[in-house]
Amino acid sequence: MRKPHALTAILFALALCGTGAFAHAEDYEEGQAHYQKGEYKDAFQAFMRGANKGDAKSQYNLGIAYSTGEGVKKNEKTAFEWYRKAAEQGLMYAQYTLATCYEEGLGTRPDYTQAGSWYMKAAIQGHPMAQYNVGILFEEGKGDIQDFAAAASWYEKAAEQGLAVAQYRLASLYSRGLGVKADNTKAVMWYTKAAKQGDMQAQATLGKAYMSGHTVLRDYVKAYEWSIKAADQGDFESQMAVGFALRNGLGVQKNPGRALQWYLKAATHDSPEVWYILGSMYEFGESVSADPATAFSWYEKAAERGHPNAQFSLGMLYEMGRGVAPSREKARYWFARAAQQGLREAQQLLELTSRNKSEADSRTNPKKP
Repeated sequence: MRKPHALTAILFALALCGTGAFAHAEDYEEGQAHYQKGEYKDAFQAFMRGANKGDAKSQYNLGIAYSTGEGVKKNEKTAFEWYRKAAEQGLMYAQYTLATCYEEGLGTRPDYTQAGSWYMKAAIQGHPMAQYNVGILFEEGKGDIQDFAAAASWYEKAAEQGLAVAQYRLASLYSRGLGVKADNTKAVMWYTKAAKQGDMQAQATLGKAYMSGHTVLRDYVKAYEWSIKAADQGDFESQMAVGFALRNGLGVQKNPGRALQWYLKAATHDSPEVWYILGSMYEFGESVSADPATAFSWYEKAAERGHPNAQFSLGMLYEMGRGVAPSREKARYWFARAAQQGLREAQQLLELTSRNKSEADSRTNPKKP
């Protein structure tokens, strides 16, 4: 859910449009003209005159002025009071903003019951973000009642108005069959609508779907196209998917160098898997000159977090003295760690070294007849 501060510009722009249910007051229009020129103090004075005369739009914009500190000293409590006056007159945008104040505790104590009530009032009037937030309340049971069917209904209202986050949530319900009959076709349709608007989660979901062939026909080109959009926005799994596609030439021309760059971006996230992949690429010189020392650093990072393949690879570097001083003791330690997790290669290597040691001991200390 969004805070009013993050939506200030949007809310003000919406308020400028006005609504047919409220007459245009001269003071409001004067305030609007001053605001557009950046004359915030004059705008504030005009809105104050209109607000004191009971004009809801002036009251609402006065609340915005107190929230932002434009033309007057910032005061969240006073902003809340003006939002409440406008909301009680039925102004949809004020109802939505008042709900966010109750939810976030801005200018008042947090009150989720009041937040839900005002979101509902704005949602009934058609405010898309309010409809989305009501959907969240029903889906997550924040209003003490979990109702997936009601959530789907409100998401759909907002989704049909083009709200991407609502389109994503509605798609997720269709995908899981919660509140609606499971329908992969509708899920993909809504995911696609959201993804085309730039919703990162929808883009990532489509990338995974086209890569796996689950719910849609497998299409590596589409998988790459959607994954890279989400990856550019910082989605970890999509960054990994793009790296994998470039490394293996799936849906895009093979390019290990670019794959490495994406894996390095993904490495900023807390993931032993990508650290192991980077260790492997540096060890074997995949798109870069072989660098055992750098490989050791990545393997060690992943191994310490319990990655069995990284533990085995780290053991091999210790065994061969590549990128680190040789150490049989440390090699066996990491082999044992990997073996404990069921890595067959480590188990076999430990069995072999144990058998060789036994045979060597037998030759050194033969049994007496």
